[in-house]
Amino acid sequence: MAIAVVLGALAGVFTVGFLRTLESLKDWLWTDLPNELNVDSTSWTWIVPVVAVGATLLGIARRFLGEYPVSLEQAIEEHHANGAFDYRHVWQAAVISLVSLGFGAALGPEAALMAILGGLGSWIARVIETDESERVGLPYVGIAAALGAVFTTAGAAVLVLSPRSSEAEDVRAGRIWWLLPAGAAAGTGMFVYQWLGTSGQYFDLGVPDYNLAVTDMAWAVPVAVAGAALAFLFLAAQRLGDRLLLPLNGRHVLQSLLGGAVLAGLASWSTLVLFSGHQGTDQIIADFGSDDASFLVLVAVAKVVAAAALLSAYWKGGRFFPLMFAGAAIGLAAALRVDGVDEVVGVAAGMTGAVGVLLRRPVLTVLFMIWFFPLAAWPIVVVAAVVGGLAGKHFGAIIEDEPASGQRLVS
Repeated sequence: MAIAVVLGALAGVFTVGFLRTLESLKDWLWTDLPNELNVDSTSWTWIVPVVAVGATLLGIARRFLGEYPVSLEQAIEEHHANGAFDYRHVWQAAVISLVSLGFGAALGPEAALMAILGGLGSWIARVIETDESERVGLPYVGIAAALGAVFTTAGAAVLVLSPRSSEAEDVRAGRIWWLLPAGAAAGTGMFVYQWLGTSGQYFDLGVPDYNLAVTDMAWAVPVAVAGAALAFLFLAAQRLGDRLLLPLNGRHVLQSLLGGAVLAGLASWSTLVLFSGHQGTDQIIADFGSDDASFLVLVAVAKVVAAAALLSAYWKGGRFFPLMFAGAAIGLAAALRVDGVDEVVGVAAGMTGAVGVLLRRPVLTVLFMIWFFPLAAWPIVVVAAVVGGLAGKHFGAIIEDEPASGQRLVS
């Protein structure tokens, strides 16, 4: 537990440093530089060349620095084989992730932070000469600390558990007990993240006051289904992209440029497609009522298609952030089109339904998602978590667990 607190503090510092560096790069590329050149940064005339430059730099970096960070699935496989996460290529993972995310990737920063803190946990376990159980568990504590900091919730600790296991299997294997130090690390990371003067919550949803109505729980089901459908669209699009780009393995720049072409084309239609989606989520919630429902549906689809294309093209980043944005957008569209759907119900059910497909486990989905919403909305989260979690458990494996030959799945 003491080491977990130390890891949590380090994670908070690393997370703040990484995110501030990323925000500085984004501000320079997308605000300061176009202002100096008197160019509209929301125009395709700026978006296309910036993304093209980023794709080229990313391809070069992948060619000479390596494919870091590796996917979460590959990292876990290596951990099972070697007993440790990679801690020798942390700086490469950080640099390549900054290029990918800074130049507009519709992906989240959680993948890079997981790679950095997982490697740091393995390094610490090696230095202090831990026993076998601690050597295996400490890296996951480091990952929980990073997730707690970036999501600003100790509930992010549950993300270290595999979606392919069950609560009973976790108990039998002893993994469930690692949630105690993981929760302590995530909570410490969250505290340090806030203490260092960063915004109170990376996802600052700003949802209005809400009072639960019984009918809202019924409306949560179809909205959660819509959010889950977006997650399935993402999984299917990524699998298709993996197959299409498989012949280009080893041609790093060309792969990155093809992914960038999809991003630039969609972002030229709406800049909400750019970046991870946390600021976009805040924006569409704040602008609720001014955006047309059809636009919100289209931008949700564009976001997941862009994220899938980028991951298939080996851009680096995580999938939780863009899918949370897409879920919120589809939920707000439902609230605009259907009189019985409240704004908070739409956001909570749409986001949770999408995340549930990724996590595949309703309990983990509830423990992760409830902290983003007021207490009165927690029953909505529970209903949507059951819908998304069960859908992901029964149908997600059909798409995600059968990667094309020679191609990896990316977190």
